[in-house]
Amino acid sequence: MWRKRFVTGNFGYALQGIVLLTALGTAAEFGYVRSAWAQEVEDTKQVFNALLALEVASTQSDIGQDKCEETERRLKMEQQPSDNGIINRPSKYSVKETLDRLEALLKSKDITIFARIDQKAAAEKVGLSMQPTELLLFGDPRAGTPLMNSYPSLAIDLPLKAVAWESKDGRVILSYNSPEYLKQRHGLAEAPFRAVEALIEKALE
Repeated sequence: MWRKRFVTGNFGYALQGIVLLTALGTAAEFGYVRSAWAQEVEDTKQVFNALLALEVASTQSDIGQDKCEETERRLKMEQQPSDNGIINRPSKYSVKETLDRLEALLKSKDITIFARIDQKAAAEKVGLSMQPTELLLFGDPRAGTPLMNSYPSLAIDLPLKAVAWESKDGRVILSYNSPEYLKQRHGLAEAPFRAVEALIEKALE
């Protein structure tokens, strides 16, 4: 009886020891796995952050490139006639100074100034706001009348016009109809008013 209890007791202690060792081994293994998993997560986070930084840098680079391309397109637009026949020229002067210079040059060549309209001032009179904008109407009946006799539709574009306006970013532009556009629009034999175009260019010097 006593022997049976001894064997049973020893077996019980051995079994408890095995269970304890197994538990400790499992705990140690779990701790290792957990540590390895944590390290893997940390490594993954570092890789993700690095990729995110690269993506941000790439996006910023693309934005910078887009801005450069937009600026290039804008400058090209300002130097060339648009599809609707308007030539846009940048001016280093204010809107008023730009038209003052053009008006003085036109008068020096005996070209008539029919009207000068301050469109910003007109807008303010009715409680509206507008960027500085002034329109100049001018011409020479000695040159325009024979052309209108031959091409009556040309009268819709005469007197000639030039508008100085300020963009939202503070740039001043002088716009006018392209002589080539007037030729094509009204079926003229040749582009008219080339001399006036030269005066416009001179006013911007």
